[in-house]
Amino acid sequence: MHDPFLYLVGAVGALIYAFPMYLASAGKVPPPHWPLAALLFAVFTGAVLSPLLVPTLGHRWPFLVDPEPYPLAFGVGLLANPIVPVVVRKATGWADAYTIGGNK
Repeated sequence: MHDPFLYLVGAVGALIYAFPMYLASAGKVPPPHWPLAALLFAVFTGAVLSPLLVPTLGHRWPFLVDPEPYPLAFGVGLLANPIVPVVVRKATGWADAYTIGGNK
């Protein structure tokens, strides 16, 4: 189930989520420097997470990918952008909580 179309569908889902935010932030005067980078990162995140999560979720719950996995890939692309910062924050907190080998 390693379908290259999952990358594209995940990227499109992420683009639909991130493009309105890009337009809102790029329309400010003077325009900040980060809107295009944030848009590209969002699309990249959706494109990478969809092929990783869709087979995993489909293996666990087959009804999610039956008959086609593309709606799930689209949903993962949409949800990847608001969830990734939370996961990074939690992982950073967990990594900071455990010190290995003394003081940092």
